[in-house]
Amino acid sequence: MTDFTTFSVLFFTRKLNRNKKELSIYARITVNGKCSEMSLKRKTSVNEWDSSKGRLKGTSPRIKNLNSYLDQVYSKLLDTHKRILDKDNLITADKVKASYLGLDEEHKTLKDIIEYHNEKMKDVLKWGTLKNCSLP
Repeated sequence: MTDFTTFSVLFFTRKLNRNKKELSIYARITVNGKCSEMSLKRKTSVNEWDSSKGRLKGTSPRIKNLNSYLDQVYSKLLDTHKRILDKDNLITADKVKASYLGLDEEHKTLKDIIEYHNEKMKDVLKWGTLKNCSLP
């Protein structure tokens, strides 16, 4: 029996509470029927959104830029899905979203790097040098 996963990305809008004529654009990632949603932090008017296509309708430069941005997000989500598929056997919508947003990687701060350096170099460097490498 083969492992088969379904994957889809849908762009949709929601009305903003404070302004009924403006919509906020979201992306819904679906893997095996489980969904995860994220805001794209972009807005459009009600008249410009084509819900059947999941894109904006029109040819103004602003609309072309927004549609291009949606295409980029779609492409990056597909690449993220492929990367997770190559690396891991378990794929979830939350994993794809976290990886796309960069929340799945552990990032080191400058303080962590300096502490690591001082720990590794305490036998190599003299005390006078190490005291200058410490953080306040």
